[in-house]
Amino acid sequence: MKKDKGYSMIELMIVIAIMGICVGLAIPNLSNLVKKNRVENQIRRIYSDLMNARVMAMSRNITHFVVFAGNQYTVMEDTNLNGVPDAAPADTQRLRRSSVDIVPMTYSNTATTPPDAVILESCGGWVAFNPRGIARTAIAPNGTIRITVPNVHPSRDCVSISPTQMRLGKWDGATCNEI
Repeated sequence: MKKDKGYSMIELMIVIAIMGICVGLAIPNLSNLVKKNRVENQIRRIYSDLMNARVMAMSRNITHFVVFAGNQYTVMEDTNLNGVPDAAPADTQRLRRSSVDIVPMTYSNTATTPPDAVILESCGGWVAFNPRGIARTAIAPNGTIRITVPNVHPSRDCVSISPTQMRLGKWDGATCNEI
């Protein structure tokens, strides 16, 4: 009796069908994972830029503002020393991020924000850091900045701002709970 070597066509088709089903089930989960990762990257980028604005204010000994407008924000230096953010040339723009470049992926800056992502802030539109690094917002000493995308639930999606500290957290519907 002769021993056959290899696989039959039916066995190969069954394996390919099983792989196709697995890929079909994984694609929606992978898409959600990518959106979740982008939101978490966005909030970390905003947190990092807030911290950098604080450091610039202390190192240059002049107030710096992070001004939020829609899905973009700008870091401004209070060049005219009036204590409120003004458009250039009254105040010097140090950094500007729009919805296109808020989210860099790990190795590339070409990734875009998910089209349904929204930056929400409860700080009156801006956060100021004085030369001592103390934060204040336009409407109160404390504030929150968060990113929301429908049907995406990242582990971190907000930054809680108080005069002496900023923390990443998870929005629970009313407050930013620090993680």
